[in-house]
Amino acid sequence: MLPVIIGATAIGKSAVAMELAKRINGEIISCDSRQIYKYMDIATAKPSVSEQKEVAHHLIDIIEPNEEYSAARWVEDCGKSIEIVRKNGKIPIICGGTFFYLDALRFGFDVSSPQNAELREDFLKIRDTYGSARLYKILLEKNPKRALNLHPNDEYRIVRALQIASGEPEVLQKSEEKFAVFVLSCRREILYKTINERVDLMLEKGLFEEYKFICRKYPDKNVSGRNCVGYREFDDFCDGKKTFEECVEKIKQHSRNFAKRQTTWIKNRESQNFFIDVEKYAWDVQKIADAIGKLYFSEK
Repeated sequence: MLPVIIGATAIGKSAVAMELAKRINGEIISCDSRQIYKYMDIATAKPSVSEQKEVAHHLIDIIEPNEEYSAARWVEDCGKSIEIVRKNGKIPIICGGTFFYLDALRFGFDVSSPQNAELREDFLKIRDTYGSARLYKILLEKNPKRALNLHPNDEYRIVRALQIASGEPEVLQKSEEKFAVFVLSCRREILYKTINERVDLMLEKGLFEEYKFICRKYPDKNVSGRNCVGYREFDDFCDGKKTFEECVEKIKQHSRNFAKRQTTWIKNRESQNFFIDVEKYAWDVQKIADAIGKLYFSEK
């Protein structure tokens, strides 16, 4: 049985996973659709180099920001990582906030079903940022034959075609692994305060400088890596449409919105799993990891 640690953004998943790994002789497999990209360290709250040396992490820094990736590919890569961790004599710990990836691993999916929300949302973000014409242009590049059979304004079929063209199979079979899912939770107002504070800390660490580096290296706004909270908001500042402070507030707002969507997902799909109230443990990662470790071994 594999332990899985999930929760909304900024709730402390990575720190808890680190502590749990030390206690149960584990290695961490990232379930994060942004930490897969190289160079994007601050915006994705990636574990530091020293943390990755202390506890081995997998599926971090595996592709360039201008490369395409999919849930199906993550499931395949995750399966390989699980084998590697076990060959190392360790316990694989899956940790992250991309719940669609996790669902694809546990339950499989049909690309046409409502479950495929995470990938669809990525394309809708492109639409919201750059307009629906950009989606059609992307499909023309990926699958011109299919694009020419669709009306440029038929967003539903365009997005579905993009999902398939991005490497999603029509059907993905579920994993045969067993999972013990631990959900970190807290009151919404506390989480939102933590998110705002984390964005401020990211700025102190050099978030805007990282954004500028990514822009220089990948000038096309349409590359996958640049469609990331913490980056795309600064486009309006560089284009003279908003002040720097307004863009920072947008980053905080979009981060809170993302956390709200994650919380809704958890409420609707993860209610049967173990919920860990981080406030109960005063956000003490050692105590939280101890609690998860005891529950994990009792289930195992």
